[in-house]
Amino acid sequence: MRIRFRCPLEPADFAALGVLTACVVVIAAVLHSF
Repeated sequence: MRIRFRCPLEPADFAALGVLTACVVVIAAVLHSF
């Protein structure tokens, strides 16, 4: 699975980035709560 960087970002890319960011934030919050 190769990751290609392209100039015009598609909406799906932004959605994937948003989901990834949300997961990281949730994991960080859970870790900080302990």
